[in-house]
Amino acid sequence: MKRCASACYGFFSSTAPPELHPRLWEFVESENADLRDAAIRVIAQFEDARVVEFGRSLLASSEIDPEDRDDAHWLGFTLLDICESNRSGNLTDLLMWVYEMNPCGNCRYRAVRLMAETHVLSDDLRAECLCDVDEDTRRISSEAA
Repeated sequence: MKRCASACYGFFSSTAPPELHPRLWEFVESENADLRDAAIRVIAQFEDARVVEFGRSLLASSEIDPEDRDDAHWLGFTLLDICESNRSGNLTDLLMWVYEMNPCGNCRYRAVRLMAETHVLSDDLRAECLCDVDEDTRRISSEAA
């Protein structure tokens, strides 16, 4: 099963499958963590309201300790993939969680970039980002003014 999960994610890591097959939703609920994680990474690539709601439920049900950098990074990366694929909905709650809780500077930058591109970057957050340690985050914030 682990090889199947790795192959599934490896094959569809940069290109989504042609359809959001119902079986993927079954894999998302799998007891097998490798299969579940691979399925989540695959569905995150689809533009679909169900995927956005899944991201919100994943965030709401997560028991991630913000001090656990790996878990926070995994969840943040997954939420960013969902947001990248679903720009039409209001994703501010997911993007703000990534910005506030993710320990990865690259992920925080992606969150700020997506907020700027979708015109939901608040003036307060933009001002805060102008002082960010990450040069790209500061740049995108100044350009969003």
